[in-house]
Amino acid sequence: MKLNNKPGHAAADDAPPSGLTACVGRWWHVVQERRPQSGRRVKDIILFYWKELALVHERSSNYTRYTFIPPILPALTRPRHHSLPTLNALSEFLVQLFFNRVLLPSILSSCLQLLARSLSSASTTMSTPRVFIVRHGETEWSLNGRHTGRTDIPLTAVGEKRVKATGKALVGHDRLIAPKKIAHIYVSPRKRAQRTFELLNIGLDEPLPWTRHGESEGEGLQCSAKIEVTENIREWDYGDYEGITTPDIRKMRDGQGYRGTWDIWRDGCPGGESPEDVTRRLDELIKEIRERWHKPVMGKGKDKDQCGDVLLIAHGHILRAFAMRWARYSLQNGPAFLLEAGGVGTLSYEHHNIEEPALLLGGAFVVELDQDN
Repeated sequence: MKLNNKPGHAAADDAPPSGLTACVGRWWHVVQERRPQSGRRVKDIILFYWKELALVHERSSNYTRYTFIPPILPALTRPRHHSLPTLNALSEFLVQLFFNRVLLPSILSSCLQLLARSLSSASTTMSTPRVFIVRHGETEWSLNGRHTGRTDIPLTAVGEKRVKATGKALVGHDRLIAPKKIAHIYVSPRKRAQRTFELLNIGLDEPLPWTRHGESEGEGLQCSAKIEVTENIREWDYGDYEGITTPDIRKMRDGQGYRGTWDIWRDGCPGGESPEDVTRRLDELIKEIRERWHKPVMGKGKDKDQCGDVLLIAHGHILRAFAMRWARYSLQNGPAFLLEAGGVGTLSYEHHNIEEPALLLGGAFVVELDQDN
């Protein structure tokens, strides 16, 4: 075998074989052939073939994350009169190679299959409670984009019709919102939100905590949950911007010398609430929902009569903010999603874990109306 003048490089006609077995044999042959020699040349040859062997071994493994190259190079470069370490090192390498290529893939495959079966079984036997967020139906102000916070205005006829359609499509014991599985209901103090609840076709054991704002169809599907009117889910207080559209607010701010484009998620409303104000009251409500209604049922076996879902009836900005805080995002980031008037969204948890709140993308709906009817 000839070597180039540069140490550590073999001649072209002595390039190592490409096959793993041939490479191991060639490597062993060179080590034995050069053992009588001493000095740097032998170490360079061993180092060259070791690097090539390690590269072939790594590329040939389908489990590169678990590939283990045993540290046998120091043993191979010891003085030549110690032959036992070299033999032991080669044996160790072959054992490790067998483990990596045969045993480890088999073990990993079995473990992954077992884990998949366990997760599949858990997903069908464990209960994950949800929060349904329902935006009130259309009003005159929501129709033309005016910010409606404290102002208490009713739903339009179209708004009522759409909410009724939502109730028929999504509320039922075999549908998205199952009344018998609802543990608690939170409703905004504004009558447009309260009227929306009245039209969802949900019947309660106790009278409503407000005077009805209109007629409803039938008694509704029976639900044993309590209903609570809370300021924590009222609409964002728009302060000086109440009843004004976004384009008009921006024109107003330009005239007042404000720089940049107004964004409620970043700037809030003068005379009303800031993002920090909204965050505080929503975080309080979210904590209550998780501690009081979700933790007691989280991860327990599925029961067709088990109650754990929570229903929120409120407004556009506050429900989008609620979804942001549910997923632990800052309001200043601004939500990249919408919730139309009369729309329904779903929040839950990932991996049946109360520490992993998530938005359920497959559970956001709005029922369209046939304008001819």
